[in-house]
Amino acid sequence: MPTELKVVLIVVGVLLLLTIIVGFIHCHIEKKFIFSRRCDRTEFSLQDKPLSNFKNMQYKDFCFTSCKSILRGRFYYKENLDSNPIIIFCHGYGAGHEAYLTEIDYYINRGYTCIGFDCRGCKLSDGKITHFGASIQDLTALYNYLEEINFLQEKPLFLWGHSWGGYTALAGSTFPKVKKIIAFAPFDKPLKIIFSQSKKIIKGLANFLIPFRFVYYGLRYGKFFNISSYKTIENSKKPALIFFGEKDQIIGKVTYNFKDNVTTVFCQDKAHNPYNTTLAEQELANTITALNSAQDKKEFLNTVDYEKITEQDLDILQKTIDFLK
Repeated sequence: MPTELKVVLIVVGVLLLLTIIVGFIHCHIEKKFIFSRRCDRTEFSLQDKPLSNFKNMQYKDFCFTSCKSILRGRFYYKENLDSNPIIIFCHGYGAGHEAYLTEIDYYINRGYTCIGFDCRGCKLSDGKITHFGASIQDLTALYNYLEEINFLQEKPLFLWGHSWGGYTALAGSTFPKVKKIIAFAPFDKPLKIIFSQSKKIIKGLANFLIPFRFVYYGLRYGKFFNISSYKTIENSKKPALIFFGEKDQIIGKVTYNFKDNVTTVFCQDKAHNPYNTTLAEQELANTITALNSAQDKKEFLNTVDYEKITEQDLDILQKTIDFLK
């Protein structure tokens, strides 16, 4: 073999090796940035409305284990814990289930028992967030726990989720006792949402990293790393009601053509929280912008009107009640 060709092959091999090393190092850094941490409310962040704000709400604490982490949640109800149809709430990324107490209160006042729990690494629960698919493992552990304590029995069981929780709820449609699913702004696959967010930061390099992500996350997390929630709900053939905001900047425009078991509602003036009014979404966006730029964040947080930023769209929520009947 000519010397010149050997040199070329060596250079190509070294460049290829460096490319592989850089690709996996970036995936590792990306994982550290997005995951491998906790999502807790701090004194400098927006808070959840306290339980004391909800006068008709009764609750009972519980805990269970998922992947060696202790997870915590609550049964919420108005009068009777045991005889009502059940809604399990799956929360979004960056929050715990208490971010949805306003919605939980809405349903318990209409005869449902609601179950809220925090995924590992979130608020009430132990551990750290490891990957988006971890929420499916945690929901599975919760479902098994409820079966073990014989809580589900013959009562109708529904799943309700938002964003990451919407993804989780759709993926949980495979559970035998789940009757219907409600999802707000769910994404399809974890790698798609990681990719869309990375594009905003590293632009053209995001495309280069796609094959490295498949290998990196696949080796670390196996079958849970990139489940398609959209295909899962279709294959389950369970009825699902999905709401998308057409101004959603997080999951972007959804063009997926669902099968007949899935009803989609595209909310023209909504963003990522379609269960809230358009005004509430605008107030929330303005509040987050103002909080990020505030010199004294604690002082600013004292001025936040939590009723305004959590105002419910009663027409949207009524659609969910009609769907569950």
